Amino acid sequence: MRISRRHCLAALGLHAGCGRPSRQSTSTIEHPDHARLHLRRTTTPIQKPVTKLGGQPVWVDTPAWPQSRKLGIPMLFIGQVVIEPRLFQTPPGRIAYIFITGDPRADETWEPRGGENAVIIQQTQPGRQPVTSDGPKLTETIWRDGKPIQLDVELEATLEFRAEPEHIEIPTTQLSPKARHKLGLQLAINEQKIGGAPHWIQAGDRAPKDFKLLLQLSNYPVTDDASEDNQRMLNPNYNFGTGTGYVMINAAATEGVLLWECD
Repeated sequence: MRISRRHCLAALGLHAGCGRPSRQSTSTIEHPDHARLHLRRTTTPIQKPVTKLGGQPVWVDTPAWPQSRKLGIPMLFIGQVVIEPRLFQTPPGRIAYIFITGDPRADETWEPRGGENAVIIQQTQPGRQPVTSDGPKLTETIWRDGKPIQLDVELEATLEFRAEPEHIEIPTTQLSPKARHKLGLQLAINEQKIGGAPHWIQAGDRAPKDFKLLLQLSNYPVTDDASEDNQRMLNPNYNFGTGTGYVMINAAATEGVLLWECD
């Protein structure tokens, strides 16, 4: 059976609703279908053109920070993804920069061409040094003394190349809270990926025809820091409802869009 976000939330005991620099696995898979995305917090800013979430964009060409169509303010930078030639048969050095309007006054952030999200694709230029630029960035909400606090967060990425999705059986017996939490995290990590087939929550009918999946990311991305006990879902300041975001690119990897779905 296909593992859906609903299974993941159920395993976590939740309800569905709407509203170090990157390194890659030493896997010897000859023809990988996708790469599972493992994320780890870093306290040192990542200033190389590698796959990451948060921080500031590391542009390989002229900085091109997009603005909200409705509000005229800079969008929130979610992260950047190297378009892996191994997965997409594209020239090396191509990077997608992913943005969404973070202000709740802007609606329709789920629309791929609604003006409230953007995917900027750049190609590394010979002799040009990468540069960073400042703008709204990724934060996570944590709770201290019963009060919400927002902290800047930057996540380095490790890519685990795989030939096909891993199948995980959903137990029919009742699980302990700890086992249920562990299973939910594993299911969420399996859905956190680059390339492969998108696991649509709805029908995916807003995705442009002939575009393929670059990145699939939950509204609550999972970090796998240090040990299994430290894995947890982030509560970030971008909004995919309680669903999943999909970054799609055309066959030439020259154009990209973002859309999201929830139940």
